[in-house]
Amino acid sequence: MIAKLYDRLSDISAKDRQIFYAGLDYEDIFQDTIIKVCQDPKAEEITDDDEFVKYFLYRMKTVQYQIIKDSKRLKITAYADNLQAKESSET
Repeated sequence: MIAKLYDRLSDISAKDRQIFYAGLDYEDIFQDTIIKVCQDPKAEEITDDDEFVKYFLYRMKTVQYQIIKDSKRLKITAYADNLQAKESSET
């Protein structure tokens, strides 16, 4: 189903092509979504093209949301190396 609708899915989901999250761009998010949908048993049950496109876009939004959450978490995480470097520069 994805192979048949690849161009359509790419065109429809391309509205956020200029967005980058944690070093990931549109193509990374699109490919992650393809992997998630390929492994999703619910996607296998969908036979209608329009329903599949809707489901794919829904899954893409969930992947994008998870990447945004992960990037925010990484920004606020204090790593020991960073803290040690900060302490060394203060003394």
